[in-house]
Amino acid sequence: MYDEQILVKRLKEGDEKAFAWLIEQYSNMVLHVAYGFLQDYQEAEDLMQEVFVAVYENIAHFRSESNLKTWIYRIAINKSLNQQRKLKWKTWMGSIEDYLLWQHKTAENTTPQILLIHQEQMDAIEKALQKLPSNQRTAFILHKYDDLPHAEIAKIMNLSIPAVESLIHRAKLNLQKLLADFGNKKSNKK
Repeated sequence: MYDEQILVKRLKEGDEKAFAWLIEQYSNMVLHVAYGFLQDYQEAEDLMQEVFVAVYENIAHFRSESNLKTWIYRIAINKSLNQQRKLKWKTWMGSIEDYLLWQHKTAENTTPQILLIHQEQMDAIEKALQKLPSNQRTAFILHKYDDLPHAEIAKIMNLSIPAVESLIHRAKLNLQKLLADFGNKKSNKK
């Protein structure tokens, strides 16, 4: 266990053990963030490696204005958003089977009918999330999928807590409207 100031000092000195410890401590967090944006486990793993390369290459520029965890979150979010753009907004939620298997590690009791219903719901959520402005989408993902408190999101996004609360609130309202439109379109098809 490292004190953050000592850890940063050792990282800046090129201490390989400190860097290995950093990766061990934050790899799951970075992987979770990347997966939340990309919905592809292999892409998330690749991006996780890119994040730690960026941390290694840029640690000399870390000024301790925020804590190290927040700085790593920002790198992970920025790289995830950039990768998402490169992939031309590849399916956000991915297939429901991959999502369920990765998130819950079990899909044994899931019937094909339930999978089809979930897939339609997830596709609707995916489309709705893609229509949100990026700042709303980021705040929503960090709050709902990473379960971060508003104060932590504010640090990561470099915003005030009320601004984060407003973004999450507007994201929820926009998602409700977009998903209600989906439900109306679906019922009109019958």
